[in-house]
Amino acid sequence: MLTILKDVEDEVHQSSRLRYRYPWFDNLEFDEERVSKRVRLNPSEKSKIVAMTSVLRAHVLEHASTYTKQGRSPPSQTDCFCLAFGQVRPAIVATDDLGMHLLADEFEIPIFHCHEVLKKMLTANMVDKQKKTHRNGWVNKPCNWPKGNINPSGCQAVKVGCGSQALKKTWQGSLQIC
Repeated sequence: MLTILKDVEDEVHQSSRLRYRYPWFDNLEFDEERVSKRVRLNPSEKSKIVAMTSVLRAHVLEHASTYTKQGRSPPSQTDCFCLAFGQVRPAIVATDDLGMHLLADEFEIPIFHCHEVLKKMLTANMVDKQKKTHRNGWVNKPCNWPKGNINPSGCQAVKVGCGSQALKKTWQGSLQIC
């Protein structure tokens, strides 16, 4: 299942920078899909995620210089929540935030770059080359994006059938876009 966590949705709505970068985010079609696929956590999962978020955030704050190289921002509280979610619930977090990748690697949390998600979606026939550039084009190409491919910063905008059998066969567990 491909989902966007409520915490990420809230972060986008509270940030004018993120709303500007992802104008498609509040498109009615995507909003309805996000709401229909919203993840529900039981009390035990919530407490584990809160505890792990705290551990991750403390680590980020203690090692802030590691995450701010090359003008990057360190992983936010929401970023830490996404990674904690990925560890507590068997899920793979997908992001192009290099600070999140560094933190995930340090704590051995599974994580994908968006181009890896898009490649798996292409393999599962969930998107095709025509659909890849359908939504607003791709902008803000990250430095780690493979040359000659489309830009992943828009991969979250691609309309996918959340929970489709093709995706379930491609991934073990679920995938969280952060």
